[in-house]
Amino acid sequence: MSQLQIAGVYRLVIRSDKDILESLLAWANENQVTAARFKGSGMLKSATMGFFHQVEKELTTLRVNKPVELINLTGDISEKSGLTEVTGKITIADPEHKVMGGGLVKGNKAFSVEVFIDVFENGSLKRVFESQTGLSTWAE
Repeated sequence: MSQLQIAGVYRLVIRSDKDILESLLAWANENQVTAARFKGSGMLKSATMGFFHQVEKELTTLRVNKPVELINLTGDISEKSGLTEVTGKITIADPEHKVMGGGLVKGNKAFSVEVFIDVFENGSLKRVFESQTGLSTWAE
């Protein structure tokens, strides 16, 4: 187990139909960040969530084509094979107050999303493919 120290806390506002995942990745690349965690909330014009089927080791997606509340956005920024990777989860509520959640994938169009990003100054978050689970997980 390694201890990580927070170097700084940053804020990111995502609006104007921008994709959440793409916006976080662009911010991380622009700021050369490969070890961070993030948390946010807001409103989406439409949402897309992933679900990883453990037995089949396949990712499927669910698209919600209407405005929704982004109740929670959480995840991390790490490095995999020398590239920056954003991994996260989202929880949304639709106008009928039905709550859904899943993996953060491309296809979440922002109306207004606010994100806090805690950047770590020491240590690193590196991901490696784990054949047993079929997922990219943190290296020990």
